[in-house]
Amino acid sequence: MNTFEQFLKIKSDKVFGRYFTATKHIKKGEIIKTELSYTAIPDSYATKKVCTNCLNFFDPHCSVFKCVSCDNVKYCSEACQEMDMKKFHNLECCYLNKLITEDTPLGYTLDYQWLLIRTLIRYLTNDEEKGNYLSSTFKDVNLMCSNCECFDSEKLLEFRNIALSIKTFLDANTELKEKLKIHLMFYQFKKEESATIEKVFGKAYNEEANETDFKILSFLFILICKEECNSFGLYSFKLEGNKSPRQPFGLALFPLSVFFNHSCYPNVGYVTRNKSIIFYALMDINEGEMACISYVGIKDSLSKQERKENLKKNFFFNCECKKCSNEGGNMVEKITCHFDNACFGWMVPTKLVKDAKFNENEFVCEACLN
Repeated sequence: MNTFEQFLKIKSDKVFGRYFTATKHIKKGEIIKTELSYTAIPDSYATKKVCTNCLNFFDPHCSVFKCVSCDNVKYCSEACQEMDMKKFHNLECCYLNKLITEDTPLGYTLDYQWLLIRTLIRYLTNDEEKGNYLSSTFKDVNLMCSNCECFDSEKLLEFRNIALSIKTFLDANTELKEKLKIHLMFYQFKKEESATIEKVFGKAYNEEANETDFKILSFLFILICKEECNSFGLYSFKLEGNKSPRQPFGLALFPLSVFFNHSCYPNVGYVTRNKSIIFYALMDINEGEMACISYVGIKDSLSKQERKENLKKNFFFNCECKKCSNEGGNMVEKITCHFDNACFGWMVPTKLVKDAKFNENEFVCEACLN
């Protein structure tokens, strides 16, 4: 039995889609799931502070190693440099040099484009380990929902342009492109995906383009939608401190963890550790109860209406969680820092905090360590 199956199972219905529920009573503080990312990158604002390979923050007293051909990746050691160059960067370097110039705006669009490139490289170079409770395969990535029919026209146009850009990467790497052609020989798009593809690219484009090339382009487009809906941010308090919300330093795919539904008052919390994510029970969870994380900052000063509109716009659902139906109770205090109202840290099991004194029965603030 996989470790997470000791605590969680996947259920499915028309209201909530696919989601995790507890297989048994889970005690507050128990670690219920751990997963290694399928792919992970430092975000474009953190590349000078984080190792591209291991995602450790650089030691200011140690040397930083760079790619000799570009300034887009940096490493904390020669070992990390050698590993990442061999697995990813030798193939992506030329494309990234064209993509990232002095005029390229940094931000999320650039980040998810790079993450997608690395996802394709890992899959098409057969760098696949047998999936288990810790690691996933591209099959798990492919099974993620795209929700392509839910995005507005502006976002779909952005995805179309990114897909066209990434196709140039494959055109320049013929061996990878040939492998993807084989993968797509028997690939079938869902009905709503086919309809969205036709809407975005139009029948004329389909008729003019080479059939195989158009299928590759369509596959990239849907993969972008899947990544947009299912990627996780990697967060830390090392960039701005604990008086600001968790600060993003990376982006990752954890395709075995996408079944946690949302609640504005979650019963599951998580921390990211380099390329891994660890989920733990914030409170006792009863057998059969839905296991939920929060997709938004729980200390945000948004009103209930603003929060619901944000979730509807970005995640395509109407939130009817306990907090949204009962705004009066201050539930946030129970799961965020107990010691400093200005601290944005979450209470996490002491065993997950490196510098905290170990006590298995206690929680500690992840940010201020109190």
